[in-house]
Amino acid sequence: EEVVPATLVDPVALPDGAVRAVLDKGKRGLRTDELRLELEGDDFLRRARVETSDDGKRWGVLVDGPRVYAVPGAEGLEAVRHTAIAHPPSETRWLRVTLLPGAGKPRLLGASAVRRPSAPPPVDTLPLPVPPRIDDPARKTSRWDLDLGAAGVPFEAVSLAVSTPAFERRV
Repeated sequence: EEVVPATLVDPVALPDGAVRAVLDKGKRGLRTDELRLELEGDDFLRRARVETSDDGKRWGVLVDGPRVYAVPGAEGLEAVRHTAIAHPPSETRWLRVTLLPGAGKPRLLGASAVRRPSAPPPVDTLPLPVPPRIDDPARKTSRWDLDLGAAGVPFEAVSLAVSTPAFERRV
């Protein structure tokens, strides 16, 4: 993962109890998909909203509903804290985070914009029927023409199941 440079500006507490701040990434094109908040307080539960803007004036909702929380430890139990907000990938310059009114009074001290590593794409397999072998005795080669079923089917590898216990062949 990579922390994307961003400056936290205008952290405010609103009259209704909401807490809001803006992260300025400095320019458009820096992809992020998570905010990590530094929150003061050890007993709160708030729903979060993240909005984006390229001009700092017009905002669109990116995600609305994730929760941040801190629960103090009780007798024999550890305190629990969750202050990260995952959001759909965004390349806009500004991210505005609002902790909506709720339990407790967290204070926003700082935040980081993060680009998490992309998950590897799912690997699909396509079992193929074994086509007839085409031998060329003069060149000492064997060939199989594989049909993926349609033109333009993307693939990265072919895995062969071979019954011969030992051999060495170039492919």
